[in-house]
Amino acid sequence: SQATAGSTAPTARQRPVMVYDPGTQRMVMYGGRDARALSYELWLSSISASNTWPAGVSVTPSQGLGASATFTAVYRHTGGAGQIKDVQFLVNTSASGASAAYLQYTPATNTLQLRNDSDSGWFSGTVGSGATLSNNQVSINLAQTSTLVSGTDVRITLPLSFKNPFNGPKNLYLAVTNLSGVSP
Repeated sequence: SQATAGSTAPTARQRPVMVYDPGTQRMVMYGGRDARALSYELWLSSISASNTWPAGVSVTPSQGLGASATFTAVYRHTGGAGQIKDVQFLVNTSASGASAAYLQYTPATNTLQLRNDSDSGWFSGTVGSGATLSNNQVSINLAQTSTLVSGTDVRITLPLSFKNPFNGPKNLYLAVTNLSGVSP
């Protein structure tokens, strides 16, 4: 299955494809859709591919269907992973933290935060602890969450359990901030 920049998403049950858009310097991942929408489905990931800024470089799986999923996201800074202040992972219908599965990980403190429903504050815990972070859309067990900071990369594995009101098509967004507080 092939696609070009500006093409439409593949039809149901096609394999995901990744396309580089030179105009925006972004990799865009298109995945097949399941019309049944039994729980959640991810069908579009836009991943920055800049060489000079920190960037989200990959996420697997790129789509799914069901009440839970384990995602692994990789973020990169060419100056080294120590230059990354925090990384964000967002599942929602738009790039908004309100009523979303919006997570932020800070490598220096090994802290994972989940945004509250009104997008006004964070629930926080230490990765690897026995705590569970939860809002009305998602819960995440920190004992099952894992991270690896190595070389130029920060990798985080997030076991998410979606709650019933969060059904339907969603987008997946990655973002990263460097130590200067700058995000591309």
